Amino acid sequence: MINEEKLKKSITAIHDLLIKIKIMTVNNSSHLEMYNLIDDLEYLPLLILEQEDRTDIFNDALKDLCEKHNFLDVIKKYENG
Repeated sequence: MINEEKLKKSITAIHDLLIKIKIMTVNNSSHLEMYNLIDDLEYLPLLILEQEDRTDIFNDALKDLCEKHNFLDVIKKYENG
């Protein structure tokens, strides 16, 4: 689970990353690049569904993903939004 304060932001971040994938598709990004992003992204919803608080793990995973794929706008929105 993600603490109540961050839950809406977490879901919004995942949504924003899905939009990034759509844009990558239109821009003809490589399949490997998109695969790697989806591979990193698929972990995040599972953290929300866990019984124990996984907020810190979600925060770290999202930050790592955004830095790795250069989506700093998504992490900035998550942290400040």
